[in-house]
Amino acid sequence: ILRCDTKLTYARHIVISKITPQVLRTQLKKVSRKIKFFLLNPIASIAIIREKPNFFVLKSSLPINSESISRLFDHQLSGEKSNQKKLVDTSLQLLLNEISHEQATDSFLEVIVELKLEENQLGAFFALEVACQTLGLFTASNSVRTLIHRKVAQQNLRRETWQGLYRGILSEIDQGNFDASQRIYKKLVTTSRSIGPFRRGIVDELDMYMFLWSNGNLGRISTRDEDKKFARLLSGVDVHIVGPALGSDVSLTKNAMVARVMKPNVTVWEDIFSQCVNPPIVYCSGETTQWIENLSDRGFLREFSSVAIRPSSSLAKSGINVRQVQTVNHLILRGSPLMLTYMIFDLIRAKPSKMVISHFDFYTKPVAYRIGSRKTISSGTKDEKVVSPLGSDGQRFSRCDSFALHGVTYNRNLIKNIFSSSLIEADSSLEESLSLTNKQYCEVLDKIYGIDHN
Repeated sequence: ILRCDTKLTYARHIVISKITPQVLRTQLKKVSRKIKFFLLNPIASIAIIREKPNFFVLKSSLPINSESISRLFDHQLSGEKSNQKKLVDTSLQLLLNEISHEQATDSFLEVIVELKLEENQLGAFFALEVACQTLGLFTASNSVRTLIHRKVAQQNLRRETWQGLYRGILSEIDQGNFDASQRIYKKLVTTSRSIGPFRRGIVDELDMYMFLWSNGNLGRISTRDEDKKFARLLSGVDVHIVGPALGSDVSLTKNAMVARVMKPNVTVWEDIFSQCVNPPIVYCSGETTQWIENLSDRGFLREFSSVAIRPSSSLAKSGINVRQVQTVNHLILRGSPLMLTYMIFDLIRAKPSKMVISHFDFYTKPVAYRIGSRKTISSGTKDEKVVSPLGSDGQRFSRCDSFALHGVTYNRNLIKNIFSSSLIEADSSLEESLSLTNKQYCEVLDKIYGIDHN
């Protein structure tokens, strides 16, 4: 019954096919009450999402009809039943192309403005935000984000707990409120000696983040024991972080170390950064890590200075220059790190002299990845590869479920704050994407990925 869905690119996605609604409901009884339902994408589906820190999705081949979609919104939002019905009907009409993106956005916003903080749980707002983004309704999701921040603030007014303070600082970080973040950070740090290892790990990530955001006036950057060899490679060295997007030219330091994103079957690059004398560092997503695991010959990995993988993998013990990266999972209010987030906070622990970032734009351009940086798949012919059709060529809408899963708006705001650091420089394309307000950014995503969703 279980199979990998070729439309989805994350190992955490699992599909249940040929299953009846009755069987699905039986399975759901075994799941925690914190499980949230939301609409995933225009393939007939039901999705289940588990709250922070990680998201796991199940999809079911149920028919697209009002009955199946209604389950996605049941028990989520308090208030008038007519609002629940409106969300269901609007989702169905949008997926069946019976209404426009603009009409769907207006319909969702009419419901959102009527939602009351005191009558809804924070998890319900998170689930609604995810649903909006998965449907490509990013402007609507931005209004939900406002409710999320108000709800977090309301909860902290009632009772100040460690968990509340932690959630509060993530909310202030996302809003770019440095002074408020600083106040909460100092409270969290003063309790760090009496907390367990999990919470100390959270404070360690906040130490690093606040060091960057304050340009060295707060916090600290520490190097883990297991990363000391990697730190010797980069300490005091300029690092060029190069993404897969179109980007713009930057001044090249030939003695710098280049850190790249590696995709399946994309292991050689022909661009200006290839002129650097040092072999590059490559960063692998979970998808790329899985691709490497399935290769019989991994000798090409020795051509890189270091290969960073996630999540846990036996490759870290393979004897090749592969290192397991513990990326920052505790700095985002909802979602998981995008590749740039993953790279910045791993590299900064090695204390380079500076990081120059280019060819990332948070998907604000119609074509997401440039030629030569798009993952490829086998065409069925020996040694022949073709560009993958699964979103890497800039196709629209298919990326929305990934945006929702990662919390793309939260990632962008997290990175936006730290460009006050003298350690970080960016190309004009990244600077332009970070200069947008949240409303403007969501409007761009609506235009590129939401409106034309076929």
